[in-house]
Parts: sequence; C-alpha cells; structure tokens
Amino acid sequence: MRYSLALLTAALVLVTACKKDDPEPTTTPTGTGGASPLTGSTPLGVTMTIDGAPVSFPIGSMAIMDNSSSGEISSPPDSSHKGYSVYVEELWNGETRFVCDLGRYPFLGLFPTDAQFFGFFPTGAIPYGNWETELNKVGITYWQPDGTEYSTYWSPDHPGETFRIDEVLEQPSIGLSSVKMRVSFNCKLYHEDGTGTFVTAIGSAVIAFQNM
Repeated sequence: MRYSLALLTAALVLVTACKKDDPEPTTTPTGTGGASPLTGSTPLGVTMTIDGAPVSFPIGSMAIMDNSSSGEISSPPDSSHKGYSVYVEELWNGETRFVCDLGRYPFLGLFPTDAQFFGFFPTGAIPYGNWETELNKVGITYWQPDGTEYSTYWSPDHPGETFRIDEVLEQPSIGLSSVKMRVSFNCKLYHEDGTGTFVTAIGSAVIAFQNM
C-alpha cells in the first residue's frame, strides 16, 4: 500500500456542533460552484459514485478528516515547497477510505505566510499528476471496504479527467490559518497492482487544509 506524502505534522479536524456563543471567524469566500456559499459551519465530507455506485463520507457522523502537510525547506533565493493532504477515515474502524493530495507549491522562506498559503488554492482546474514531484498537481486515492487501493497515482495519463476547486473560504487565525474548499472531480482511479484496471470516480467534496 502506498502512502502519498511523508507526514511532518498532522491535525485532526472533527466537525461538531458550533457553540452559539462562538463568533464566526473572519473569512473570505470566492466562487460558488452552484451551491450555497461556504461558511465556517459548512459540513466537511465527500459524496461521490464509484462506477455508478453511491459512496459518501459525511464528516462527524460517519468519518473524521485528518489534515497533513509535507515539504522541503531551502534558503533563499532557492524555493521551498509544500504539499497538503486530507485523509478521510471511517469512525467505526479507523480505516482510511479517501485521500486528496495537492502539491507541490513553491514559496520563499522557512514557512508559508498566510498570504502565500491562501495563494496556493485559487479556484479553477488542477491537472492530475505526481503531486510529490510536480508543481500544482492533484491526486485522489480511494480504498474499497476490503482495503484494495485505487488511485490516480497509478497512471501517468489522465485525458479528459477533471478536478476543480469550485469555491474557497479563507479562514485567517492567530494560530493555524486554514482554507476550506468545495471541489468537484471526474477521474479514473487505477488499481494498485499496476494492471491498468480502474474504477471511475465522480463526485464532490468539502475539505479543509491548515497552514501547518
């Protein structure tokens, strides 16, 4: 089984009911994606079909979402790089079922500023590819209930396949700032055995990354 990015740090994102007394953080939404605008309380989760069969992972009731990052630090004038991942894990058994990887993003310095971090995620299309070695690529991985892995990683070619960031909500913070996004995708996920067997994934997700 492949693990896409070496985890340097990880934070657990668990959606719970918001306290009425807690004020909404200052946010900056962009785009709509044809759905209700994102807010700080918009639920995270994944809704898709795998070869036409519905699969969903609503965060909080059925699953949790782990957020992680990895990177390479260089001294200016050389660029440093960061990559980000979200891992969706089932609550009842802790098994990872869905991962979305975004990377690599260049920046100058030891750690991205909030402005640099928010600039990594404009709305629009992102090509599938090797997010560990190429700039501005995305990967999706799905594990069936029996643990079989299917991923865009296992094929270098993705003609006609799409991934879009439809909407972004910037969430600045004195601590770890974050970005919530609504994404949509239509892609082939290839079997980890390298035989070329694939399933087709079509769906959308609301996911979040931290500047970590």
